[in-house]
Amino acid sequence: MYIDKRFRASINLCEENEEYIKVIEGSLYAEVINPANVGKVALGIDSKNNCLKITIEADTLSHMRALINSILYLVYAVRETIYMVKSFSS
Repeated sequence: MYIDKRFRASINLCEENEEYIKVIEGSLYAEVINPANVGKVALGIDSKNNCLKITIEADTLSHMRALINSILYLVYAVRETIYMVKSFSS
């Protein structure tokens, strides 16, 4: 991924529960292969040893902020959903 004028960030998520990391990775995969059509943004993911590294590049700071907010909300939503499902099934 290469963007002329760019901002870069990375988020490292590590979790004892491998299921959680796999669900997050699967949820982000669609965005990796088909990025949002809002400016020039790129997203990369790499998982290893129950950790997920999310790499973000954007052409503007506002695009970077929007993408980071979306990712953080997705992580929160997945975590809460897994927690709710487990609490109902217990």
